[in-house]
Amino acid sequence: MSISMSNHMHDIIYFGLLPPIIFEAGFVMRKRSFFANFGTILLYSVVGTLLSVLCTGGLTYALSVSGAIQGLTFSESLLFASLISSTAPVATLSI
Repeated sequence: MSISMSNHMHDIIYFGLLPPIIFEAGFVMRKRSFFANFGTILLYSVVGTLLSVLCTGGLTYALSVSGAIQGLTFSESLLFASLISSTAPVATLSI
């Protein structure tokens, strides 16, 4: 598969298939159930994301200190972890 074909497939998935899937998931969600559990959802998403960022950042920094990966500072490790961990609440809400 060539690079341009891969880029076209990426665009098709992101701009063609993903928006209808997200819209459909929001459209069929029961609002009463969502707002009845809003506190729990918010708690899990905020606390879970924070915990995931700290664990992933700590492990990334530990790998950096041990020499397994190129040298990253602690703040760079946390930045990487925040980018990776931000998908967890979205996946949880979609399930």
